[in-house]
Amino acid sequence: MHDNIPYAAQAIIDLGKKHGFKVDTSSSPSVMTEEHLKQYRMLIFTSTNNDVFDTDAQRLAFRRYIEAGGGFVGVHSVTGTERNWQWFKMMLGGTFSWHASFQTYTVRVIDTKHLSMKGTPAVWSKADECYFAKELYRDRLLLWLMISQPLIPVT
Repeated sequence: MHDNIPYAAQAIIDLGKKHGFKVDTSSSPSVMTEEHLKQYRMLIFTSTNNDVFDTDAQRLAFRRYIEAGGGFVGVHSVTGTERNWQWFKMMLGGTFSWHASFQTYTVRVIDTKHLSMKGTPAVWSKADECYFAKELYRDRLLLWLMISQPLIPVT
């Protein structure tokens, strides 16, 4: 378990207060029911790892939520979450393999014209843990932010 979870949850709560959106937090997979998830526009998993769902019914409720257009943000170690669930791994675009020690590295943008890179320098430096993935699903690969409450539904 990551020590940063309470701080991450509080940061998101503070953002909600500042920008006018409601934040609920839970570390219990029992909130993953179709009926309960209907009230949320987005779910944020921060520093989750390994299995976070207790049952296949919870996994199905989460999948249906996403497939119905529900938002999802995975922060930090989410790529190490639900490693045995193929659909989840494909949704993320890959699975955690390993990370190097905290260090400064250089990022080079491959496609500077892509909309997601607007305002991003073509080359920049960052000090962080650089995560490497396996089982890459390139057609589904999302931008992985290496920033560090398991389940934080946002309404």
